[in-house]
Amino acid sequence: MKRWLSNNLLLKAFSLLFAALLWFYLTAEQEAELGFPVRIEFSGLPSSLVVSEGKIDHATVWLRGVRRNLFNLRAKNMVFKVDLKEATEGMLVYPLTEDGLEKIPGIVVEKIVPPVLNLKIEKLIKKSLYVKPKLKGMVPRGYEFVSASVYPRVIQVRGRRSVLQGMKSIYTYPVDISNLTQPANFEVPANLEAYDLELVDDSRMVKVRVNVKEHIVQKRFVGLPLIVKELPQNYNATITPTTTTIEVKGPEILLDNLKPVDIKVFVSAKNLPAGIFYKRRAEVELPEKVSVVKIEPALYKIKKFRRKK
Repeated sequence: MKRWLSNNLLLKAFSLLFAALLWFYLTAEQEAELGFPVRIEFSGLPSSLVVSEGKIDHATVWLRGVRRNLFNLRAKNMVFKVDLKEATEGMLVYPLTEDGLEKIPGIVVEKIVPPVLNLKIEKLIKKSLYVKPKLKGMVPRGYEFVSASVYPRVIQVRGRRSVLQGMKSIYTYPVDISNLTQPANFEVPANLEAYDLELVDDSRMVKVRVNVKEHIVQKRFVGLPLIVKELPQNYNATITPTTTTIEVKGPEILLDNLKPVDIKVFVSAKNLPAGIFYKRRAEVELPEKVSVVKIEPALYKIKKFRRKK
């Protein structure tokens, strides 16, 4: 009984395998239609011309034939060769036909997508363009942008006639000045990729000089007390008025933090005879980089007198 079951299972397995092989064979011999990506190779285009529109890398070729033969095809062995040696400037309609493919026995080309290439051929020209620096960001608070210069100021490029005809200048890639607190030099390329251009010479880098300086502002202080200096011993002095108003200028960062206590305003009593009012100008002691714009009033009355014993 066991031997019969064993032989029966073996027979069933063999029958199943045979049926599968037969199915695969019959299926492989049936006709089918498959699409293959086929490379497009361009050649022969004169160096003075360029394809600016319509150029693609692959076309889809729909083939019909026995499934087994289709499965054995290798798309990498198929290629459309587009010869452009006779091309001239303008629009060129180039048909993609099965004549451009290697003949494969038993395989029929049903259709090609796209059936034609609509190529725009343009003349390549040379032109000199002014270079402009492209700046990004703003200098930090307390500083101001002064100027930006480039070297070389002019570069010669090569590109499509339709692009270059209307161009007079080209920008560099952006230069970030958002952290700049002193003049600096940068080396950046001109943005040729934006217009599909190439340099005629080998040097692509452009030197950009960016000048910045401290932002100078003014600030007004009212009611600052006057101090008499160079007063001899045993003498006092009276001064009119006793306070002053001054306007100063300097770097914004310094003036932001400048307080009235940081400013000393003096009137000198040196070489003054006692008992008489004299008019004197005030002197101001300020931090470095800060200067006086205006003092009000301009003159002060000062009188020196001996102290009473």
